This record gives sequence, structure tokens and C-alpha cells, in this order.
Amino acid sequence: MSDEHFTRAPPLDCRLMSASMEIDDDDEDVIQVSIEVANEAAMPIGGLDIFIQTSDNRKVESAEGISSLGPGLTRKFTFEFPLQSGDWTFMLRSPTVKADLGPYNHDFTYQAEKGRVYNNAIGTGMSLFEAAVVTSLGMVTAYQIPIPEIKPFITVILILLWVAAASALILLPAVLVTLEKMGIGSVSDSNMMARKLGLIMPKKADIDVLDAVIVDEVKDAW
Repeated sequence: MSDEHFTRAPPLDCRLMSASMEIDDDDEDVIQVSIEVANEAAMPIGGLDIFIQTSDNRKVESAEGISSLGPGLTRKFTFEFPLQSGDWTFMLRSPTVKADLGPYNHDFTYQAEKGRVYNNAIGTGMSLFEAAVVTSLGMVTAYQIPIPEIKPFITVILILLWVAAASALILLPAVLVTLEKMGIGSVSDSNMMARKLGLIMPKKADIDVLDAVIVDEVKDAW
């Protein structure tokens, strides 16, 4: 079994977030699994086949159906499947990356701590830092252009680029730590975070209440 429910297949990180036994709408016992995959590279990764393989040779696709991951992004993949015995394994396949988490027994349960989101923030900052390095190397070659007026412009761009990269590396972890202290869990989905920040207001149905009065005497309207 993977140590600490985490595996790294550069440039992708895979981490088990939760595994629980639940009952679906048909009153059947199912396993619900949530796994986060982070792309630490400065380039997108495509052609991903992300699934869970059970010991009875069933392939369970994720509910999200995502096959690519942008640079510095972290995506959560959820799975739901019945399994009364045996084990299951999370698998990620692409032309350049191969990663496995498991196997896990059918009755295995787990819930990750929220504190691990800080590592993702640092990884995202490092991805932006790597992008700044690559961009700077390309911009430096522009100094060879025989136009004197363009050199100050390139210098300003390089300064702003490195200020932005340094800010991302420092501020992203600080922002996520602040959100955690405020009780706004960054491991939940974007809609949940927006509700906690007050960006999405709950809808309340406007229902007019009418008082009904029973009249004992019925008079002829004519």
C-alpha cells in the first residue's frame, strides 16, 4: 500500500483525500473515493486516463471525466462503486506518466487532514516560479534585437515578472492559511467556498401565507 496515501509521478502528485462506505439511492452499499491530482509542471498534461481498478477486474471511471490538467492546477476526482470483497487501486495512465495508489481493502476508510492544502499552494507557487524562469530566458534573447528603444521595455517586463513570481510563492500559502483559520476549507469545492465567502446567497422561496376562515352561515349572493 502506498505510504501516507500519496504517490508522485513527476510532474503529477496523487493524494487520497477520502474513502468511505456509503449507501446509494438504490439502498446498496457503495464505496466513495476522492483523490486529488496536482500538476506541478509549467505545462499542461493531457491524455490522462484516471480510474479505479477493482480486484474483480472492473474499471471505474471518475465522475468528473477530466482527461487533462493545466499547469499548477489541482483537481479532485471522485469515484463511486460497489465492492463487497477484495480490494481496489487508483490508477493514472498517460503516454508519459504512470501512477498507482493502493491496493486498498474493500472496507478501508480514510479522511485526509485539511492542513495538507498548504503543500499544494507552495507547489503552485513553484510552478509559477518555473514559468518565470522559462519566460525570462526567452525575454533575454530579445536584448539581441538591434532596437535601442526596446531594451528598457524588456527590462520592465522582467522586473514585473519576477515580482509576480515571488509574490505568488509567498502569498498563495499565506492566503490558504488565512482561509483555513477563518474556517473556509479550501479542500471543498468552489461553490462551497463561494457560499462561505458570501459570494453565493441562498435562495429563499417567497411564499404568501393566506389565512383561511370557515364561515358557519352561508348567505345567498343573489
